[in-house]
Amino acid sequence: DILVLLKNGDYWEDVADYTKTALDSGTIKTELLLPFDKEIRLISDTLFNGHTLQDEDAWTWRYGSLVSLLGYLNNTESNQLLKRFLAEKDLYLKSIAAICLVRNGQEADPKEIGKLAADNDYRLDLFKELKSLGKENLFPSKFRSQRYFAEAELYSYATDDYSPSGMEFIGERVAELNGLKKKFYLFRVGFNNEEENEQSAYLGIAGPYEMDTKNLETSNDATELYYDEEYNKKSTDQQFRDLLKKAEEFIKNKKKE
Repeated sequence: DILVLLKNGDYWEDVADYTKTALDSGTIKTELLLPFDKEIRLISDTLFNGHTLQDEDAWTWRYGSLVSLLGYLNNTESNQLLKRFLAEKDLYLKSIAAICLVRNGQEADPKEIGKLAADNDYRLDLFKELKSLGKENLFPSKFRSQRYFAEAELYSYATDDYSPSGMEFIGERVAELNGLKKKFYLFRVGFNNEEENEQSAYLGIAGPYEMDTKNLETSNDATELYYDEEYNKKSTDQQFRDLLKKAEEFIKNKKKE
């Protein structure tokens, strides 16, 4: 039984990954995990008692599957450990713990949920997961808007080898895209150099969005950065028009495929 290797310090991470994948796909049932409850909780306690989670350079993605296994165990002890992961500074582990707790019918600290919603890396996935559980009411109302969803969409689009170092909301525009009246959200998107000083900034737009502000969906057909020249407030309107033209061409080409 491969799960026995959860007791082995050299293999437990790989075994946790494999087990989570198998549980997610339904290949194995949760009952197979229950005999290893103690080992999973011991590994978690060891992480909390050491300095691993406090290290800013720690590769916390290695422990995501472990947190998910605690969610599958779904007992008093494992849910308490999930609450400890929820309270951790690391947003990746926090995000997994939050969804596990909600799925298990446990209370997830609204303050910690708020920290995830405030972050462009996690906002959209958090809402999607909560909505799939019928718990979108737990998503903070402050960030449940086209403006904040647009910021996260553009952040995701702009993230390649490096993530944007800063995003400043410029405003919203109403314009026609392929003959339909839509809303667009504009941002100044900055990028740092290796010395962590802002090296460049560009106009970015996200959309299109429906005129109904409660509709948070977008095709992202116009979500784009204007890379031809750096951000200049005086050039915003012209750059916006240029990006809309590019979006219309993209839509036309997409229809031909």
